[in-house]
Amino acid sequence: VINFTSGGGQVQPSCATARTDGISSCSVTFSSQSPRPANGRITVMAFAEGIKTFTDKNGNNIFDSGDTLSDIGDAYRDDNENGAYDAGEFVLPRGGASVCPASTRSTPSRANTCDASTAATTVRSQTTLFMATSTALLTKTSVTSSALDFRANSTTRCSDNSFCLPLAAGTTFTADTTSPTACTAGTVLGSPVPNISPVDDLNKQLGTLHTVLLTAEVDKTCSGVTVRVTATSPSGLGTITPFLVP
Repeated sequence: VINFTSGGGQVQPSCATARTDGISSCSVTFSSQSPRPANGRITVMAFAEGIKTFTDKNGNNIFDSGDTLSDIGDAYRDDNENGAYDAGEFVLPRGGASVCPASTRSTPSRANTCDASTAATTVRSQTTLFMATSTALLTKTSVTSSALDFRANSTTRCSDNSFCLPLAAGTTFTADTTSPTACTAGTVLGSPVPNISPVDDLNKQLGTLHTVLLTAEVDKTCSGVTVRVTATSPSGLGTITPFLVP
């Protein structure tokens, strides 16, 4: 049985593995719901009873003299992704107090909680999911008389700093102009929004880049025309953002 815990939303608590084509696996469902962290990032950890890794130098499949043990401390869920255990984060204590370094990223381990033995341990792995809002923040990156380029983000936390989340996968874009007889907007390139993988850098701004191609009639121009881009989330919420062509 594999157990699961999350720092937000809701994840099914466990699943029993089954073997398919020689591979043992199982899956659970994560639901996007409250509570929602302010930065929209959810840490999900899977864990189970297991054994520690060791280098079997003599190849006898037993940990004995001369082998090297890869000791590991208490498993915890690194909700703030800072690479260290903080009070209040979910932890599975085993009572070890031996000095050992912390391990971070996908297999977080609390420092100085090892036991220097081959006793059972908690095997663990964590990943990060995004919980973006459906409201879009579209930012112009460049605009000419023939093309409008913009970045698309969720409005999550964008109002108070530069760290933004991508829009929900499947968000679509359409565009029109205030002067369709003189200048028309074509299909928005990069629509719909693809699924975006999480990254380790909390300060890296995430989002997707898109282009609207503009076409002017003969002897006319797109200069002075307003291009209206509509982002429609999978839930059906539409956000309209106007851009003026210089």
